[in-house]
Amino acid sequence: MRLFLTILVLLFLLDAASAQSVTVKAGNVFLGKDGHERQLTKLGRDADAALSPDGRFVVFTRVNGKASDSPQDCLTGARADQLRRMDLNTGRDEVLLTGHNADQPPQQLCGFDQKQFSSDGRRLYFLSPGWATSAALHYYDFVARVAKYVAPANAVIVLNFCKGEHRDQLVLNQHRYFIGGGSYDWYWLYDREGTKEIGPVGDDNETAASITEKVKAVCALSEER
Repeated sequence: MRLFLTILVLLFLLDAASAQSVTVKAGNVFLGKDGHERQLTKLGRDADAALSPDGRFVVFTRVNGKASDSPQDCLTGARADQLRRMDLNTGRDEVLLTGHNADQPPQQLCGFDQKQFSSDGRRLYFLSPGWATSAALHYYDFVARVAKYVAPANAVIVLNFCKGEHRDQLVLNQHRYFIGGGSYDWYWLYDREGTKEIGPVGDDNETAASITEKVKAVCALSEER
């Protein structure tokens, strides 16, 4: 299931890619442009890089350990990961957030996975470990310079490529429970704050391509109005 979710998110990120792109190789971040690559970091401890909509910044995770590590929780002193931002014009990078443990899963931070920007670049959405069956979705506000918990989710698609009313709304894969017992994983459309559920998009048994087409159809509906 984790592999499926990763493939799905990558499909959207690749589909929305511009002339510039960022990749991570052996724990280092590279910027690709016009068929050429430029290495941005050299410590071998970086992961999950994302390019801002205006192409001016790259955000990435600086991992406390190996870049291939995948934390299941944010134990104090064990995963002091950093969320960092690099200015591509100056090469200067800064720490935006430092990982930490907390008594409640929504308040702990580490990993900073599946990074995606809002269309205006003001917000960066990401996942941190949360519960046994679900990660926790947060966003970082670049203007207020604070992070905020949004909702439980195992995958997120930010509709930053949409036009119309669904622009910047969120498609979340959530683990839920039937009243009579048992559980299921569905994709749900939420508003951009992650507080108002708009409706189901699809279920976890569908292929990544099928969910991709359904999410694109959500965008198309709003663009026709």
